[in-house]
Amino acid sequence: RDSDEWLNQIVQVVKKRKMWNNTLLVFSADNGGVFAGNNFPLRGEKHTNFQGGMKAAAFVSGGLVPNRLRGTRSNLRIHIADWYSTFASLAGQSAADKAPISPLKP
Repeated sequence: RDSDEWLNQIVQVVKKRKMWNNTLLVFSADNGGVFAGNNFPLRGEKHTNFQGGMKAAAFVSGGLVPNRLRGTRSNLRIHIADWYSTFASLAGQSAADKAPISPLKP
């Protein structure tokens, strides 16, 4: 099955369990093919600085998306690590990095 079908099944289960209003679904695709992969109309592939190696489809959905942002589009550049503070906040945690064990020193 392709990812659309699997994602739909996940969404339906979450809705059936009445959890959708407390859900933030984040989907981010891989960043294009490599070697014989087809990234048309973008130039390049993984491991390059061309758009075919950098751009990827992504979206957010769920009941936790503010009404004013639903149905909108963004062209911001983000990295998956940029989501950390959002996830920490939703979990009721601080995004500050206060490790319980100090990092190793060289």
